Order: sequence, then structure tokens, then C-alpha cells
Amino acid sequence: MKFTERKIMSFSLGANALLALCGLYFGYTAHSSAILIDGMYSTLLTVMSFLSLGVIYLLKKPVSKSHPFGYASYEPLINLFRGLLIVMVILFGMSESIHSLSEGGNIPDFTASMYYFVLCMSGCVIAYIVVLIGSKKIPSPILKVETTNWLMDTLLTAGMGVSFLVASFLKDTYPEIISYVDPIITIILMLSILKMPYKTIKESVSELVLMEASEEITDRVHSILKRHESTDEVVTHQKSVTKTGREVYILLVILLNKKTKISIENQLFNSVEKQDHFRAELYKELKDISESLKLDVSFTYDKRWL
Repeated sequence: MKFTERKIMSFSLGANALLALCGLYFGYTAHSSAILIDGMYSTLLTVMSFLSLGVIYLLKKPVSKSHPFGYASYEPLINLFRGLLIVMVILFGMSESIHSLSEGGNIPDFTASMYYFVLCMSGCVIAYIVVLIGSKKIPSPILKVETTNWLMDTLLTAGMGVSFLVASFLKDTYPEIISYVDPIITIILMLSILKMPYKTIKESVSELVLMEASEEITDRVHSILKRHESTDEVVTHQKSVTKTGREVYILLVILLNKKTKISIENQLFNSVEKQDHFRAELYKELKDISESLKLDVSFTYDKRWL
């Protein structure tokens, strides 16, 4: 099967929807807040996967009057919403669990809970592997976040299943603590995954406010530019590198030396044709940084334009 971004997200949408139904159903029938929160998490991911499909469609559209710079900013925007909503689910789950602890806890149906664990764990592992393979083949920030979400869901389910299994063995030996197992499991699992949405939120905000791209990208750009610099013809240069979703934008302003000692025929930038040649060569070396690279190169003799 040929992987495409849309196919992978459609598969993820369907898998999330099925797991959401299972989680809500078993959470209600087994009287387990941990399973119910897991179902709510899957429901949230279903909605976000649907919205991500819409963003993927937008990213394929050409620029328009209303969006002269394209739709790249929608990608970190949707990922920001994902991160924020996941944090809300985590806070809600912890709040409900703390309230349950204060009320004496609750005893879930461990048999139904284990049925859910086997079913949900199988679905999470399959979905994680499929999305992970797709994200390796397709450099997509949306698929990267989707992979993280499936990893979180898999870890949540694994931790929940192991805890329920241990609790089911202890229910006859220590019946007085069994009612606290479910809310305590929920709190531990919520705290353990809190770092993941934080990272998504941080990256999305930095892209939306056009902060400098990662060191990996900027160092690569710098090393390539150093190879193209002339010793006397170029005084200095100023570069700006930003990343928005899958789009990397590089602005390069080169300050030329009016008094260069290099002969006219050996100069690299003394005509529009030579400048265009430089742009083309530079783009060739940079294009593998991103599938959507925007390169803007200008030349000046006046340092005010740096």
C-alpha cells in the first residue's frame, strides 16, 4: 500500500473513533474513571484528526488573495489546539480522580476492564505502528504529532491494564485499598504524559510567532552559505530562518563590496544572471531541508538594508 498523508490520517481518524466508542462504553459499564478518561482522550483525538484532514487539504491549495503567503500557519495552529485540549483532558482527569479519592474512591468491574485493555491495547499498537511508519516516509508535522498522540494512548492503556491486572489479584487480599486503585491510576497516568503535550504546545507557539528555526536547520543553512561566500566580493550577509509547519522560509541579504579587487569577469554577483545562478545553486543545496522551502535572496551595497 502506498502511504499518503491523507490515507494515514483517515486511518488514524477511524481508529480513534472506534477506540473512543470502546472507551466511553467500557468506562460507563465498568464504572472506571481511568477508562472513561481514556475514551474522552480518544474522542478528542477523533475530532482533531478530522480537523487535521481539513488542514492537509488546505496545504495543497495554491496561494490566494485572502492567503497571499499560503496556508502553512494552519498546521502549527491545529497542533497548538491539540496540545491545549489534551492538557485540558489531563487536568479534568486529575480533578475527577482527586474528587473520587476524597469520596472514598470506587471499585470498577475488573473483568470488563481487562476486556477493554486487551481490545484497546491491540488497536493502539497497530495504529501506532502504521502511523509511525507513515511519518518516517512522509516528513509531516501533523503526522509527527499524530505519532506522539498514539504513543501517549498506547502508554496510557498499557499502564492502565497492568494496574488493573495487579488490582484484580489483590482485591481479595487487600479489599480496603481496591477502591483507590482506579483514581490513583488515573492521576499517575495523567502526570506521566503531561510532558508530551507541553512539547507540542511549545513548538507550535514558536512557529506561530515566527521564532528562529531549530539549530539543526539554522546550522545547516549557515554551513552552506559559508561555502558560497567570496573572500572580497562579499562584505557580510544577514540571514533569517523561520519554520511554520512544514514550510521553511529563508531570507538572505548579502552586502556586496563596491571596492572589490576581484576583476569584473571573475565576480560572482555583478549581474542579474550571476545572482540568479547563485540563487539556483543555493536552492539546490538547501531544498532537502524541507519539502516546502521558500528562499528569498537579495543583494545590496548599502548596509542599511541588512
